[in-house]
Amino acid sequence: MDEKTVEGRYLVSELNHPDAPDRPILMVVTFEKDLGVYRKWVMIRDGPVTEYVGSVVPGTRSISWGSLVDIDGMRSVGNEHHADDVVRWREVIIKDGKVVNIQRGRAKRVR
Repeated sequence: MDEKTVEGRYLVSELNHPDAPDRPILMVVTFEKDLGVYRKWVMIRDGPVTEYVGSVVPGTRSISWGSLVDIDGMRSVGNEHHADDVVRWREVIIKDGKVVNIQRGRAKRVR
């Protein structure tokens, strides 16, 4: 995973999924200080953009996220935990009030 800060406000990350190395994932995260929330946009090449809002879990290095729009009738909620060199996440995909998928992953920082 490569990361850089843009305009001192946006953390831009690019990562590759091992099953689809030709379709990099681009993620942009910022903190909305006036609202006290994070915003995240996740884009996969040739795919939709998903927007999330997140808040810190007090006393942890974790952020809980929820998607703001339906994509193909689905929404997601999830949690990501930040360690010094790796981020781990779990995301639950929901459609029509039912869990249709649970994704778990990790991204290791490339130095």
